[in-house]
Parts: sequence; C-alpha cells; structure tokens
Amino acid sequence: MRKLSSNAEAELLGLIEQNASCSQNDLNKLFQQCSPADCDFMLGVWQVGRFEGACMSDAGCYGKRITTVDSVDPILYRKPDGSFYAWDIWGSARLREMRVAGQLQACLLYSDQPWVEAFRRINDDTVLGMLWRNSISVSHFFWMRRILSES
Repeated sequence: MRKLSSNAEAELLGLIEQNASCSQNDLNKLFQQCSPADCDFMLGVWQVGRFEGACMSDAGCYGKRITTVDSVDPILYRKPDGSFYAWDIWGSARLREMRVAGQLQACLLYSDQPWVEAFRRINDDTVLGMLWRNSISVSHFFWMRRILSES
C-alpha cells in the first residue's frame, strides 16, 4: 500500500481540525494522493464531517456504521442519551470494491439512491470520502473518523 505523503496527510488533517474551506479541485488532488481503503479497513463506526464550501449542506447526521460488507447503516444520528439510530429513508447500502480514479477501493453503494461514495485512507483512523451522483460529474468530498465505541 502506498503511504500518503506527510505533507498531504498534514494538510488534510489540518483542514479537518480547523473546519477549513477547500476547493473541490484541491480536494480532488489530495484524494488522488491518498491510498485506497479496502472493505475490511472500512468496518466500524465512523463520524462524518464535511469541508466548508466543498460538500453538500450538513444534514446533521453523525456518521455511518459498517458492520459487514452487506450490513451498512449509511446514515446514523445520535440520540440525546448518546446511542445511535439508523436513518433509512434513503434505503440500505452495501460496501463493494470498485475501480475509481484508476484504483480499486472500498465504495458504498446505495440501494435506492443514484450515488456512490469512494474511500481513501488519510491515516489508520481517518478517510477522505468522495461522493458522486450517476447523473452529474461533480464530486463532493467529506471526511470520516473512526470511533472506538458507540457509547
């Protein structure tokens, strides 16, 4: 596996920590520098964040839960008691490896929606996601950080 350069990793982590703005073009260049995430790497619960000005509006969701390749809660919300619940209005999803931008990587496929999410590793607990719709060529970028426990 190709390791992300320390400069690109630092740049992405800095953008995340500062909730900074970044253009689609710059995020695409950083995406190309990241190593693909495989399906096994993506198992777990992930907190989702967005880059200011480079992703769709924040819908208030907390993250995603990927239990197996065929058992994915693509949208999680957090209850007042701290537990999670899955919001399934967009249907179910599954994780598959697909070739995106010339590399094989884990991708989230929604059953009832026309979009796909591809994942690249920033480090062992953070990924850069790229969402694209089948009907448009513009991609949206987001980040996800693995959480250790659902409580």
